[in-house]
Amino acid sequence: MKFGVYKGPKGVQVLITPAAPTPLLIKDMITSTGSDKSILNGKCFKEESKIIFASKAGENAVQVTAAMKAHATGIAYELRPLVGDDEESTDTTHTGQEGQPQGQVHGQVGQTGQQNTTTTQTTNRPGIGQQGGTQNRPWPPTPQPRTGQPIPNTQGRTGQPNPNTQGRTVPPTPNPQGRTVPPTPNPQGRTVPPTPNPQGRTVPPPNPNPQGRTVPPPNPNPQGRTVPPPNPNPQGRTVPPPNPNPQGRTVPPPNPGQQGGTQNRPWPPTPQNRTGQPIPNTQGRTVPPNPNTQGRTVPPTPNTQGRTVPPNPNPQGRGVPPNPNPQGQGGQQNGGQRQPKDGGQVISQRANSSLQKANNTARTLAQNAFSPQKVQTATTQLATTPVTVDRKVLAKKTSQFKKQGLDKQYIGGAKKPEDKKKREAQVKAERKSAANIAKAMKKASGKKVTPKQLDALELALQQGVDNYNVRLQESVKEAKAKLLRATDDLELEADVAKAEGRPFDSSLLDQAIQEAKDQLENTVSGPEGTRLAETMDAQLETQLRKNAKLIADLTAAVKTAETDKSEKNLKAVRDLARQYRKLFSDHADGYDKLPGRSRPQAIVDQEKAAEEILQDAEASLFEKVQTRLGPPPWDAQKQDEGNELMDRSREIMAKDVLKNGKVSRPSGGSSEVLVLKNAQDKVQFAFKSAKGESSMMGLPKGGGAIREAVTSKVTDAILQQTGFDFGFPKSTIATIGGTTGALVEGIDGKLLPASNELAPEDVATTAVFQDSVPGKQLQKTIFAGLATGNFLDLKWDNVFFEGDGAQMNARPFDAGASFLPNDAIQLQLYGLGRGTPKVGADLLTNAEGKPTKGASEPMDAELVEAMLKIDTNALEKVIDDEVQRHANTGLDKALDDDSKKNGIKCLAALQTILRAHQQDTQPPSLADIMKEVQIEILKLFPKKK
Repeated sequence: MKFGVYKGPKGVQVLITPAAPTPLLIKDMITSTGSDKSILNGKCFKEESKIIFASKAGENAVQVTAAMKAHATGIAYELRPLVGDDEESTDTTHTGQEGQPQGQVHGQVGQTGQQNTTTTQTTNRPGIGQQGGTQNRPWPPTPQPRTGQPIPNTQGRTGQPNPNTQGRTVPPTPNPQGRTVPPTPNPQGRTVPPTPNPQGRTVPPPNPNPQGRTVPPPNPNPQGRTVPPPNPNPQGRTVPPPNPNPQGRTVPPPNPGQQGGTQNRPWPPTPQNRTGQPIPNTQGRTVPPNPNTQGRTVPPTPNTQGRTVPPNPNPQGRGVPPNPNPQGQGGQQNGGQRQPKDGGQVISQRANSSLQKANNTARTLAQNAFSPQKVQTATTQLATTPVTVDRKVLAKKTSQFKKQGLDKQYIGGAKKPEDKKKREAQVKAERKSAANIAKAMKKASGKKVTPKQLDALELALQQGVDNYNVRLQESVKEAKAKLLRATDDLELEADVAKAEGRPFDSSLLDQAIQEAKDQLENTVSGPEGTRLAETMDAQLETQLRKNAKLIADLTAAVKTAETDKSEKNLKAVRDLARQYRKLFSDHADGYDKLPGRSRPQAIVDQEKAAEEILQDAEASLFEKVQTRLGPPPWDAQKQDEGNELMDRSREIMAKDVLKNGKVSRPSGGSSEVLVLKNAQDKVQFAFKSAKGESSMMGLPKGGGAIREAVTSKVTDAILQQTGFDFGFPKSTIATIGGTTGALVEGIDGKLLPASNELAPEDVATTAVFQDSVPGKQLQKTIFAGLATGNFLDLKWDNVFFEGDGAQMNARPFDAGASFLPNDAIQLQLYGLGRGTPKVGADLLTNAEGKPTKGASEPMDAELVEAMLKIDTNALEKVIDDEVQRHANTGLDKALDDDSKKNGIKCLAALQTILRAHQQDTQPPSLADIMKEVQIEILKLFPKKK
C-alpha cells in the first residue's frame, strides 16, 4: 500500500491507497486538512502490532513524527526508510485520474486521547464462495506478522512458521502489494518456497491451490494459469466432485445460493447484454452471442482470471446446470437446487395467493347473497328513513343557551380581551345558525316539499354543525388538556416518591384526574354536545330525504339481482350501494369527535343494512370476474381489470377481518390508523384513512394514501424489471367503513421506537441491535426510499426487521415522504430552522449517535446491479397509470406532476452515482454513497430565493 501525509491549517491526515489517489480523495484531503499536497510519501504495511510507514528519508519526516507523537495515541507505529527494491515510486500526490483504482483506506491523526484508525473495506473476489457465493475479503489485504513463530491461520489451523493470510511462508518485510521476495510465485505474484497453501495448511507438493486443496499438475494458480476440464471451481481449478464449497464443506452440486437468500456477487456488478452480439465483459473476457451472466450454458471462453474453462461457468466461476436462480434468492428449493427467480412470476404468485384467500371469503358471502329473505330485509330497511330528532325541539336548542346563561358563562370564561371578542362573535354566529335552521325546517315540513327547500335545510344544518362544533371542540380540548396535566402530575409525583424512597399518596391527584374526566364527559353529554349531535342527526335525515330516488333505484336493483346475478346487475347494485353507504360516513366521522357519545341505534341499523347490501354485491361480483379473468399474469387487455380485482380481493379480506377479528387504534402517530388482526391476534392489515391524515410534509388529505399505493406499485415494477425485491408492503386503495384510504399489508417483525421516544435505559441495547443489521439490509432500505424520491424520512422506526443476525430481513414501510412536491421539499430542506440542509438518512447512525456498522460495509453488487437495470421511463408510466386509476376517488389530485417527476429525478441521480463507481477496484460503502447523494439532492433541489 502507498501512503501520503497531508498537513494543512485544518489538521493532519494520513491517506493510504493501493494506487495513486483519485481526485475525489484529494478533495477529501482538502476538506479535512486544508491542503492538497502531501508532505511525506511512502509505503505502508503492518509488522507484528506496529504499522510501518516506510519512506525515503527527508526533512519532512521530522515534521510527521512530531505530528504523530502529538496527536496519535493508542496505536504503535514506526517510520522506516525505504531500502533496496522497495525504493520504487511512492508518488501519492494529487495526480490520480477519474476511473483509476480508488483507495478508500484513510485514517486521520485524531485529537489527543483518540485512536488513529484506518477504515478497511471488503471486496468481493470472484470464486471465493461464501456459503455458495463469494467471500468478503478485507481490502487492502491484511498485513502479516513476521515473528518467525507459528501462528494460527484464518481457518484456525496451525501452519508452518511465518504464514501470511494466504498461508505462505515469506521472509521478513515483504510488501503486501506484490513486491518481489525469494523464491516461487504465489497467487499474489510473490515468490515463496513450496508447500504452504493459502489456508495455512501444510500439504505435499504439487503447489496447492488458493483454497488449500490438492490438485493434479499443471499446478494452476488463480492468476491466469491453464487448467484442464472438467468441473471448474470458483477459481477455475479442476477438483473432483461433489464440488466442495469455499468453506471446506461438501455439498451437492450446483452450489445453492446463500442461506436460501441472495448471493454476494463480485464487484463491480456484471453488466447485462442480450443483443445477441459478442461483447467484452467487465473482466475483459470475450463471450459469444447472447451469453448471460446468470449462469446459463455458454461455450468455452477465458474466465475472469484469464483461465480457460469448459462450458457452463456461471459469473461466480462455478459449474452449474442451465438457468440457476439469477438472484440467488426467493426461489423454491428442490433437492438443494434453487429455481430461477423471475420478478413477474413472484408477483403473479403473490397475486394468486391473495386472490385464493379472497375467493374463499367471497364464496362464503356470495352463497346467501340476494336470497329472498335477504332481499326482503334490505328493501324493508331501505324504505325506512330514520327520524331521531324532534325538529321543533332542535330549533329551540340555541335559545335555551341564552335563557340558561350558558352563553354568558362561555364569554366570561375568556382569559384575554381578544379571546372575549372571539367568543362574542362565536355566540352571534350560533344564534344566526339556529334562526336559519328554524326557518328552513318550517318550510321543509309541509306536505309537499321541493328539492330546493331540502337543499336550503341541508345547507342551514351544515352551517349549524360547523358553528356549534367550534365551541364544543374548544371545551373538549380544554378538558383533555386538564386531564393530561393531572395524569402527568400523578406520574411525576410517583416517580419522585419512588426515587426518594417514600410512600406516595395519590388520592389528591386521583381526584384531579376524575374531575377532568367528568368535565370531558359533561361537555360531550351536556347541552353543547347534545345540540351538535342532534343537528348532525337532522342533517343525515335530510340527506336521506333528498336521495329518495337513489334509494328507490337501489331497491329495484337488489330485486333484479335476486333473479339474475349477472355481472351487469351486480355492478349496478354495487355502484348504487356505494353511493348510499357514503351518506352515513360524515355522520360517523362527526360522532368520532364526541368521545363517549353513541350514535342513534336507528341510524346504525340503517348503515349496517347498506353495508351488507354492498358487501354481498362485491363478493358475488368478485367471484364472477375472477372466474372470467382466470389466474394472473393477465394480458394487456385484462390487466386494468385485474388490477381492480386485486384491490377488491384485499378489501374483501380486510372487511372480513374487521367483522370477525380484532381492531385497534395505535397510540402516537400523526394520522388515524386502524390495525386489523385476525382471530389468532396476527396483524393482517393497517388501514390509513385519507381524511384522517395529518402530514408532516404539508400534503393535502389523501396525499399519504395515494403515495402508499403508488410506491407499492413502483416497487412491484422494479421487482418485475430486475428480480430484486425491496420488501415494501403491498398497499392498495380501499374503502373500509365508508372511508377511503390506504390498505397496507401487515408485517410481523421487530419495530424500533422513534429516536425521541427511546428510553435512556434502552439506548445501549438498541444500538447493539442496529449495529447487527447486515449492510445489505440497510442499503436495501435506503435505496427503496431513494427509488421513490424519499430522501427525508429514512428512519429506524419506518422499518420492520424479520429474523436476526445474518438472516435478518428489513421491510421498509411508510411512503408518506415519497414523491414530494416542490414546496414540501423546500420546507423540509431549507425551512423549519434546521440550519444546514441534510438528507434524512437516520439509518446511518445508531441510537448512541455512532456510525452504524452496516453503513460501512461495501455496497452489495446484486443490489447495485438491480438499481442500474431500472427503466425510469417505464416507471413513469407505471406511476401515471396508478394515479389515474384512482381518479374516481379524487386521490389523483393529491399527487401532482412535479411530485412524480421529483421521485424519478431522485432515482436517476442515484443511478448516476452508482454507475460512476462501476470501474472501482473495490465497492464503496453505503456511507460513501450517501455523501454523494447529499450533494446531488441539493443540486437537484436548490434553495429558492
